[in-house]
This record gives sequence, structure tokens and C-alpha cells, in this order.
Amino acid sequence: MDGVELERVVDHFWAERARGVFFPAAWQDRLSLDDAYRIQLAVVDRRCSGGASQVGWKVGLRAQAIQDQFHFHEPVFGCLLSEGLSSSGRDFRFDDLEVRP
Repeated sequence: MDGVELERVVDHFWAERARGVFFPAAWQDRLSLDDAYRIQLAVVDRRCSGGASQVGWKVGLRAQAIQDQFHFHEPVFGCLLSEGLSSSGRDFRFDDLEVRP
């Protein structure tokens, strides 16, 4: 996907997002993983330009069984943004969290 096409696709995802559709069905099975990440990061850039800030990362599909179920061969990642976060004002340090096996 070249830069012009990417911008067109991102515009489509952005318009659909405004309608509450976060993954347009028209793109099901049409994107490579690399293209999907490019689109995701471009949408994140637009959200950050609108006032959100990146506060972390989320990694999913870590277990082999889940990867098999969703036909992925590696974990996937996404950005956590300040939008929609709890406003408790509490920060958690890693050392404060209970680690379970």
C-alpha cells in the first residue's frame, strides 16, 4: 500500500470511527498485518493530534492457542490512549502490582 492509498484508507477508517464503527467490514481479510499496523498508527496519530496522548501499549494474542484460533502467527499490539481512562488519579508502579503465576 503506497502513501496515497494509505491516506485514503485511513480517511475511510477515520470516517467510520466517527460513526462508531472501529473496523469497517469492507476491509475484512483485505489487509496485510503490516498495512493494518500502518492504518492503526495513522489513526492513533490523528487521535493524538486531536488531544489524546499515548499512555502505554497493549499486547494481545500471546498464547499459541489463541493465535491459532484467530489465525495469527505472532502476538499483536495496540496503543493505549488517555481517552476513556479512569480519572482516579492513581498511578501504579510495577513494584506495587501483585504478580501471579
